[in-house]
Amino acid sequence: MKREKYEARRLDATSYQFFSEGPRGKIEIRVIFTFDRDRFCNLCFGVWNQEFGEIDDLVEVRNGDMDRVLTTVGQVTIDFLVNNPGAYVFATGSSASRTRKYQMGINQNLAYIRERHQVLGFIAHKFSETNDHPEMSEFSGEWSVFQKGVNYDGFLIYVK
Repeated sequence: MKREKYEARRLDATSYQFFSEGPRGKIEIRVIFTFDRDRFCNLCFGVWNQEFGEIDDLVEVRNGDMDRVLTTVGQVTIDFLVNNPGAYVFATGSSASRTRKYQMGINQNLAYIRERHQVLGFIAHKFSETNDHPEMSEFSGEWSVFQKGVNYDGFLIYVK
């Protein structure tokens, strides 16, 4: 990816660390891939809560570097897939607006991503009308090859 990104450090086989830097200071961000079935894993990233030893993916950092953070997460995902070529990485935002932001990042880097990876988009048929962004278990839907101009609820990326 040709966009500006942070230097990320691989902590172990499934987690990475980098720091967002901006007007609100230097903030630790972690990216963790959690396998849930065979080769399928969930991508989770956000502010690292040192006290609890976990990611907070609901915090809004507002450090003026969201594109750089998302580019770094994208590069970390590609690095993870290089080291786990049989893995399928699923990602969705913790809110509909975050999912849209992730989709914009995929759109901006789609040609680069598609050189070696396949990207699918998930369109949900939501069962829950009370929740703006229900858990994946609360709806069914359809996967298709990612296309610009289509709004998705989730994404899957894997090595071709």
